[in-house]
Amino acid sequence: MKILKTYEIVFAIYGFMGFAKEKSRICCTENHKAFDFWVETWQVTNPDGSPAGCSTTAISEGDCLIRENWKSAKAGCTGTSTNFYNQITGQWE
Repeated sequence: MKILKTYEIVFAIYGFMGFAKEKSRICCTENHKAFDFWVETWQVTNPDGSPAGCSTTAISEGDCLIRENWKSAKAGCTGTSTNFYNQITGQWE
């Protein structure tokens, strides 16, 4: 059985972290970043100015998805959406 030296373990960890960083760059194109302006918390209003609800969006899954959590101004109404850029179709879905 081989005993790993400290520097071998450190290099193995850094190598794995580098692989994880490279993998997360898959979704770093300009098209993937097109909706980054949407990422924050929004107070949503109806056309008459009355509160409609609150939308909170965040980037997730290695920068590949924008996840929205919706909470209506009316009690009990919530929702979630997941949006991503489809490189095959060239569209956001």
